[in-house]
Amino acid sequence: MSRAPSICSQPGCPEDATGSGRCAEHQRRAWANRSPSSIALNGAGRAAHRRARRAAARRAAGRCEECGEPSDDLQLHHHHPISQGGAIVQPNGRMLCTACHLVADRDTGARR
Repeated sequence: MSRAPSICSQPGCPEDATGSGRCAEHQRRAWANRSPSSIALNGAGRAAHRRARRAAARRAAGRCEECGEPSDDLQLHHHHPISQGGAIVQPNGRMLCTACHLVADRDTGARR
């Protein structure tokens, strides 16, 4: 015996739901709620990010590009954040030690 069709989970919608719990009109699109940065870092964007990070690491040669101190834990800081449309390319980033990265992120946040 088959089950009775369920109603769409969208509040106020009386339509029959499909297997996902929503009617055809209220189906969620695969990338609808994703941020630009998470979309950019998938697929080809992820490879581009790795290339930019490696290029910046070679340029930094183990030293923070802000304070000049040697560090084994350098982090890639984006001048223009990817979440705000910044490019995943080498000129948009520099390698910073943890302390300088925290300051740079705080300063970047103040500009938002």
